[in-house]
Amino acid sequence: MLAKLVQQRSPLTPADADRARHLLVILPKTDETAALRNIPHAGALQAALDRRRKKLEDLRKSAITTDLPHGGLASWVMDDGERTMFERQTVLRKALQPLLAEHPREIAIAVFGPAGGKASAAAIAVYAAWVNGVRLPDRKKKSEAGPLEAIRLYGHEEAGGFADLRGRAEGNALCRELTVLPPNELTPDAYRRRVRALSKAER
Repeated sequence: MLAKLVQQRSPLTPADADRARHLLVILPKTDETAALRNIPHAGALQAALDRRRKKLEDLRKSAITTDLPHGGLASWVMDDGERTMFERQTVLRKALQPLLAEHPREIAIAVFGPAGGKASAAAIAVYAAWVNGVRLPDRKKKSEAGPLEAIRLYGHEEAGGFADLRGRAEGNALCRELTVLPPNELTPDAYRRRVRALSKAER
């Protein structure tokens, strides 16, 4: 079951940021620190950049994580629309990793910048969160970590809620789940029952 997507066209506000325990902030390509002026908790990012002797444009290559004043965790990254889709997907997926590593129930994703860039970045990030937020069966060890239950997207609203991407993510999750199941659980008979149930659900 994929996480529920809640979209909000308006940008992330300080109040929204203070409610988020796990926050991914996607900035547009720029080398101007002035671009951080209206970004909630940008001071935490600037302090981290200064401490590591990095520039804002370094976020094009890799994300930086910071603790937020209220105890939340933020991952900051810059989406460069001039890069290949694979490169953009890789950077955003890696930016999500430290957030997902804590097995959160909910993740907030905030996109900033021009409309076209926001739409593309939002699609990549939401898909990555859906696919990587699924908990696959693990019979070797017990885990109390649950799946990602909700994604809150700020700064962009997609008509249809990324229905095509959701379908792809569901297919991805199903294939991975079937792959990790042991042979004694995925017998031909069990596989047929599963296919039948899936067929009924999709009618």
